Amino acid sequence: MAKFRWEDPSIIKVNKEDGHALMLPFDDEESALSGEESKYKQSLNGMWQFFWQRGLKNQPDGFEKTDFDASSWDEIKVPSVWQTEGYSIPYYYASTFPKAISRSKSKIPSIDHSMQEIGFYRKSFELDENFDGREIFLHFGAAKAALEVYVNGEFVGYSQGSMTPHEFNVTKFMKKGENLVCAKVYRYSDGTYLEDQDMWWLCGIYREVYLYAESKVCLRDFYFKTDFDVDFKDSQVSLDVFLENYDAEKCPCRVEAKLISDTGREIPVGEKEIDLSGGSEKLHFETVVKSPKKWSAEAPNLYTLVMSVYTDGSLAVVKTYKVGFKKVEIKGEKIYF
Repeated sequence: MAKFRWEDPSIIKVNKEDGHALMLPFDDEESALSGEESKYKQSLNGMWQFFWQRGLKNQPDGFEKTDFDASSWDEIKVPSVWQTEGYSIPYYYASTFPKAISRSKSKIPSIDHSMQEIGFYRKSFELDENFDGREIFLHFGAAKAALEVYVNGEFVGYSQGSMTPHEFNVTKFMKKGENLVCAKVYRYSDGTYLEDQDMWWLCGIYREVYLYAESKVCLRDFYFKTDFDVDFKDSQVSLDVFLENYDAEKCPCRVEAKLISDTGREIPVGEKEIDLSGGSEKLHFETVVKSPKKWSAEAPNLYTLVMSVYTDGSLAVVKTYKVGFKKVEIKGEKIYF
């Protein structure tokens, strides 16, 4: 068994949230459609304390603890890649792996421990008061190539997949007032062997980092599909809505969905009720939209999908997403759009 997670192909995540559409919550439809940032998002971008090293020996023990003395550390901008901030050097892959990656098939997926690079990050912040009583998630837009996350000295989780978001439920780790987020980023992982293409090999926390707070009963994900009729005039619409209840009690829940065109025309998609117990539920909606404006690169017509969740008769959350009507088919050796 591999000693480290980043050398074990059977481990790609620990306590990481499943992937989902990125939608921030709003209290009402007006604010959701305003174009303003959700008050339930708190950015952690900016300057973080930073320490870099090559090799696994003599790591800063306890760097994630709240009483760790990082006063001698440098600072680094997040998001960024550390090769452009004065640490290590970039590597361009054309025909050979960097030295840390084995050329021998018998040694895959091992990493040369003396050549492994590690970036240690620390960020203190005051938790937004709007988050009180809600479910709190920590979102890393991307980190390359493997990531360990700690909050207030406690291990939260692990993730790899350098081009996808890393998200963790940190509700139980957070506290009112000042908090500490720490991250340990590895330049190489077993997944690095899959990235064998012409590219610059860079690393670090290179997309935005933020916290966001969901209502206890929330709309966690959705899947919107369209399918035109034979005349490409009207379109069948199907919508799957994935609900999450982070409280143990059952809760009467109603979900409403509609589309809003660029001219403000509202098109109902559906409305359903469910007695939501603690856990996950999926609701399915179907309707037909008459003569929708089609989406193409030349005419990128979009509609706003508005999804509202009511609990005990009160509006709990509103989320929106831009969607379009198109159809792509493969027939023989041709792609039809």
